[in-house]
Amino acid sequence: MEDTEVIRVTPVSREQWVQASQH
Repeated sequence: MEDTEVIRVTPVSREQWVQASQH
């Protein structure tokens, strides 16, 4: 699954998404 797809459906920024994924 590509992270880009998630960003498209989520209002969260890419950096924020990455940080959230790290947790």
